[in-house]
Amino acid sequence: MDNTTPAVRKRRTPEERREEIIRAAITLFARQGFERTTTKEIAAAAGISEGTIYKYFTSKQEILFAFIEPVAFKTVPEFFAEHRDHDDEQLVCAFIRNRFSIFENNRDLVRVIFGEAMFNPSLAGELHRMIAPAKGALVEYINRREQEGIFREVDPEVAARALMGSILMTFVVWDLLVQGQPSVTSNVTLSEELTGIFLRGVLKTTGAADVTAKSKESR
Repeated sequence: MDNTTPAVRKRRTPEERREEIIRAAITLFARQGFERTTTKEIAAAAGISEGTIYKYFTSKQEILFAFIEPVAFKTVPEFFAEHRDHDDEQLVCAFIRNRFSIFENNRDLVRVIFGEAMFNPSLAGELHRMIAPAKGALVEYINRREQEGIFREVDPEVAARALMGSILMTFVVWDLLVQGQPSVTSNVTLSEELTGIFLRGVLKTTGAADVTAKSKESR
């Protein structure tokens, strides 16, 4: 008689199950597109029933943004708080490198979200909602440095959009869209160059060297 006890399959925690669903969905979204992927296919890829998905998510769209929001957007205010004592060059460069690192580690997700948002108003609206707090943290930083006399008088909203736009377009256009082409510039160099371009636009032009020094001393 075989007294071998069958192996007990470990029960997934709700968080582990959510992660499995997200990973399966992102893989499918990247391979065949958001609209063409069904919840039935996501369930099959995750090894669960379709009904189980709706215990964790209300829609495909919620699955799509469940990962990117805490990683890419909710962390921005914390980033600026943690780097408050850095001079502007260090802070801006670190911010750009941080964004590049997130994009690099989530290529499929970035490709899906920004590709689909171009043609899906609902996704675009949700993406805008998520970006708003991140942009707000950048606007607050620019506005504070202007009040401290380091940055010239600019529209903080426009300056924040310009920086975020340059980061996004540098990655999406020159990396994702030109895949397979040899990279002529490292992300480190790109970060440094974009930092210089941005700061030369917002630092006071009169006595720029003195203002830069003051920027470092004021930290």
